[in-house]
Formats: sequence, structure tokens, C-alpha cells
Amino acid sequence: VDSWKYIPKDMIIVCWYYSRRDLSLKHFSDNGFRTIGSCSGNLDTARGWLKSLEKTPNATGIMYTTWGANYDGLADFGKGVSGLTK
Repeated sequence: VDSWKYIPKDMIIVCWYYSRRDLSLKHFSDNGFRTIGSCSGNLDTARGWLKSLEKTPNATGIMYTTWGANYDGLADFGKGVSGLTK
């Protein structure tokens, strides 16, 4: 309980649970942390993350995350995300 109270405030928290992204981002932002969204590469999911990150104070970005060493979509993700943020 309250384990985040023991994490140094200069640590950036990476939130990865898509369906709880708003709650997670808000929780860590409200407790003084910078945050990053972790996306598996799907551009529809990236859009959701970017929308949530835009309304989160101290959100610093989004990162490509693979849970199975799948880097085939990394280039398209980078191109797609940079296009979404312009």
C-alpha cells in the first residue's frame, strides 16, 4: 500500500496498461512523477495514449513496447506517432 511513496521523484514512470491509462497517468502525475505511455505499436492504441498524455501534467512522451521481441512494427510506429503529434 502506498508503495509509490518510496520511489524517488526524479524517476520517470512508464504506464503500460492501456485500459487503465487515464487512472495510472493521473495517479502518478498527481503524486509528482513524470510519466511516459507505453504502446505495443498499434496506431489506434497510440492515438488513445497520446490523447491521455496531452491532458496529463508532466507527461513526457510515448514509447514502443514489445512483449515478444517483435520489432517489425517499430519503424511504422515511429513514423505514425510522429505524424500524430504534429
